[in-house]
Order: sequence, then C-alpha cells, then structure tokens
Amino acid sequence: GVRWLMSSDVCKHCTHAACLDVCPTGSLFRTEFGTVVVQQDICNGCGYCVSACPYGVIEQREGDGRAFKCTMCYDRLSAGQEPACA
Repeated sequence: GVRWLMSSDVCKHCTHAACLDVCPTGSLFRTEFGTVVVQQDICNGCGYCVSACPYGVIEQREGDGRAFKCTMCYDRLSAGQEPACA
C-alpha cells in the first residue's frame, strides 16, 4: 500500500503563540481575525520568534534580519475576502 504524509510549512496562528510571548518589541500581534502577523516597521531582527516557533515557519530576511511569515492574507481578510490559500 501507498502511504502519504502531508505537511504544512505555513504559520498555524497558534492559540497560545510562543512567538508573541518572546517578542521584545511587540512587533508580533494577534489581529481581529485571530491571526498572528509581524509589523515590519517594529521588528528589530532579534530572531527570538524564529527560535520560539515550534513549527519553524518564521524566517528572517537577509540583510536586516527582520522576521516574516504567513499573514493568512490579512489584507484580503480586511477586505472581506478569503485567504488565497483557503
């Protein structure tokens, strides 16, 4: 028989998000939709959130080290649309 293993490499927007707890600048926050996003203008590039994420889905930009991750298409949600991946 064939066995399949499915995995997802995007943010899970955890209910108890460790990345939120460790961010010293508060650049990560939970939106009104329950999703977790990074405010690029506040992130200092420390990388604490990268280490804290149990799924390894937060990355750092080359150059300034600022964190980035899935936003669950916050801009689309704000406009009353579905996330692109849904």
